[in-house]
Amino acid sequence: MLTKRNLVLLGLLCLQVVLIGVVYMPRPQGGPARVFFAGLKPEAVARLTVATLDGRTVTIKRRDKGWIVDAPAQYPADRDKIENLLTRLTGLRSDRLVAQTKEAHNRFQVGTKFGQKVTLTLTDGGERILYLGSSPNHTTAHVRAEGDDRVYLVNELAGWQLPADEKFWWQREYVAVPPEELREISLVNRTGTIRLVKGDKEWQLAEAGAGQTLDAAKVQEFVAAVSRVALVDYLGQEAKKEYGLDKPVATLTLTTRAGTVTLTVGAKGDTAEQLGGSYVMKSSASPFYVKGGGGVLAPITERKVADLLAGTEVAKP
Repeated sequence: MLTKRNLVLLGLLCLQVVLIGVVYMPRPQGGPARVFFAGLKPEAVARLTVATLDGRTVTIKRRDKGWIVDAPAQYPADRDKIENLLTRLTGLRSDRLVAQTKEAHNRFQVGTKFGQKVTLTLTDGGERILYLGSSPNHTTAHVRAEGDDRVYLVNELAGWQLPADEKFWWQREYVAVPPEELREISLVNRTGTIRLVKGDKEWQLAEAGAGQTLDAAKVQEFVAAVSRVALVDYLGQEAKKEYGLDKPVATLTLTTRAGTVTLTVGAKGDTAEQLGGSYVMKSSASPFYVKGGGGVLAPITERKVADLLAGTEVAKP
């Protein structure tokens, strides 16, 4: 049981903890908000480089039709991810000043010790550099602009959003045809052939048998699955016999008014040494051979006409 004396001591201890928090808690220092890249537009950025203290670095470069990871293979980069990030970076601002001296930089990991060094190289050759430091939580971080001793706490930005990891920035969507633009879908796999054509309002079987009625919901799910296919890994631009594309397990052709895209699905490995249980894919719209997961590709490798008909069960992969 707590005595009166112990209660008083406990109260004093709690008060001391609160006072320490008040004294050392970062507070706004007043004045206007710091705008880190004033006047800079996302379209003025030609290259984004992220470096870490342990020597890892990744650079993403703008190209006429999008972005690439600037490495020997030059794999496509995720355009939406990069442009959303640039919008946030160029609009970055804060009035939460936490330090103003060089001596505090390493404490917040924005000095000689830093989390990430983010360099924006502009189309005119100029550079803007931001140091991204410690994160009090997963949506905030301490930052400092090159040439400025002031350290700020910013919202909606943290180190995990800018890793120096090439794979994080890869474009994972390998086939991307807007479903509303499709006019015909042809699929050949081990179960047979599916050929759908878009009528005035809905999809129809090109060669429907007696009593075959399409289930609109099943067809919609199938169209969504085959029109957007994600990759697991890039394999480069060199064709190899072991990819099995000369005897594909499935061939998908998507036709729009603008043209066709053909996806060929080849060999599937069962072990880590054999493609990690993934299929090899090659799209006519890409120069790269890639790996695709079995679950994602099941609608292409396993789906049959019966799976799209009313009153039938779709086979589970």
